[in-house]
Amino acid sequence: MGEIDGGSTPTAPAPLGRYAHQDAHPETPAQLHTVRLLNMPIALFLRTRDHHDDLIREFTLMAIQSQNSEAPHMSERLSDLVETLGRRYGASAGRADAVRDAAIERGDASVDLTYEVPSSIAADLIRLTELIDAADEFCRTEQLLTLPRTPEMVAFAHWYNEQFLNQFKGLPPTPWAGPLE
Repeated sequence: MGEIDGGSTPTAPAPLGRYAHQDAHPETPAQLHTVRLLNMPIALFLRTRDHHDDLIREFTLMAIQSQNSEAPHMSERLSDLVETLGRRYGASAGRADAVRDAAIERGDASVDLTYEVPSSIAADLIRLTELIDAADEFCRTEQLLTLPRTPEMVAFAHWYNEQFLNQFKGLPPTPWAGPLE
């Protein structure tokens, strides 16, 4: 499959969307890094995105409910997740990515994407991975209504974020080698 450009200009939507650091200053083209996601599985991406949206919706509702003095007590760890994912990042954010969306519309099994992004998002990627992994534990122990991610969804999310982190370090892209479904 040939490479498809998923956002090659500094004004293209960032792959972190709502998780991009709010205080970051716009980077000049010289400060941007090219990150390639090769063989990104469309169906698995969609399942992972839907799960993420369900989880954020639940955290957002919990954040709203926590403002009520009669709300049930949450553990400190769960409360931190609700605060960070539900209140801070709960607002919807556009995830426009025309190349990816065109591949979805065509029914492609996978797509190669290229992003131009600042390496300053590395800390946000690490934090997001930690938060979502912690949320999975609450899902597994049934402290949340959302089901935990499947092993394939966890592997995909880690691969996705690691591609950015590794390529910021100068390592070559590693194509997704897991299941496409």
